[in-house]
Amino acid sequence: MNKGKAEKAGKRFNKFHLALQLRAIGLLIEEGMPLKEAVGIVISSGIEGEALKALARCQAGLTKGDSLAVSLHEAGFPPLIVQTVAAGEEKGKLGYALKLLSDELERQIICKPGKDLGGQATIMTHVLTITQAMGIPLIHGVGIAAGMLEHTGLRNALLKVEDDLSNGVSFADALEKHPNVMGKFYVNCVRAGEKSGHLDITLGRLALFLDRMLKMQEKSAK
Repeated sequence: MNKGKAEKAGKRFNKFHLALQLRAIGLLIEEGMPLKEAVGIVISSGIEGEALKALARCQAGLTKGDSLAVSLHEAGFPPLIVQTVAAGEEKGKLGYALKLLSDELERQIICKPGKDLGGQATIMTHVLTITQAMGIPLIHGVGIAAGMLEHTGLRNALLKVEDDLSNGVSFADALEKHPNVMGKFYVNCVRAGEKSGHLDITLGRLALFLDRMLKMQEKSAK
């Protein structure tokens, strides 16, 4: 399944069902249960919808010896889930990877980020935080984030940032080229994170900052 088809399929999934599945599988494997058995138990738990059908397809991949990431990809799960799981399997941190993913899905359900620039920038920053935390190359994280955004201006800017990264431009310099969607504060925070070598931590702090800012805006508007 190519990237475009995977993203399209992923949008059919209910976030609540996905969050439950990922957290449940992570919990079972952290308790020492074999992965294939954990997936089977979650399937039998009765979660309905496209997520259940996809997880059943994933189980078939595991049965024939594929990794969880490959099985998820073939079953049509979103790229963020596939690549984060792949990194988790590679680093021996699958349980942690599943926790990060379920935390983000739950955050989106509770916070309900809008389609405006602020809401979409928050999604972008949380996605980049996850991918950086799992050691996924920044250029891949940017591509994943771009594929998840509904704000046309921010998505198009990220696609250009992705091209710049492939040409050796720093992340901050690439972001700075798009002042219509990237403020100076955000760019300078990223620059500081790159300079310190702790971009993952900086992005995590930025994500929390944006969450708080959006909550305060919502409260003050009432």
